[in-house]
This record gives sequence, C-alpha cells and structure tokens, in this order.
Amino acid sequence: EEETMSVEDFAEMQRKKKKIIELKAKIASASWLTKYAPRKFTDLISDERSNRELLRWLKMWDKIVFNKKTPDQMMNHSIINPSVMKASNGQNR
Repeated sequence: EEETMSVEDFAEMQRKKKKIIELKAKIASASWLTKYAPRKFTDLISDERSNRELLRWLKMWDKIVFNKKTPDQMMNHSIINPSVMKASNGQNR
C-alpha cells in the first residue's frame, strides 16, 4: 500500500526542511566563540574553586547594580548566621 500526502502536508514538510537548512547555515556561519559560548553558569566547565570564585565576583556586583548586600555582608545577618545575634545589651546570646 502506498500512502499519499496531501498538498498541505507536503507544503508543511517543505517549509520545515527549508527552516532546518536555514538554521544549519546560520549555525555554520556563527563564529566559534559565539557558537560555543556558555549560556548559563552551569555551562562553565572548570574546577569547582574557579567556578565559586567567579560566582563570588559576580555576586559582588549586586551591591553596585541592584544595591543588594554582598555575600560577606549577608553572613553578618542574624537570620542567616544566628551566631551574630545580639541581646538588647549588646552581648551575644
């Protein structure tokens, strides 16, 4: 049994093939740097220490860009680090 394809289905298939060819050409023409650039932090493949240092550096920008506390300042907050809680007289609890 031979199956036949409707004109609409054939046209849709041709459009999809054309789109695939266009995308392949676009990818092939992209520079190596653009093509393989990391898109998110987890794309970085490096030793864990380097990744942590980069993340720490990025978080330091929170103060400048978003006026947020830096990780070091956050560690001095009693909700995150209960050891910095002070009694009303200024002594540690």
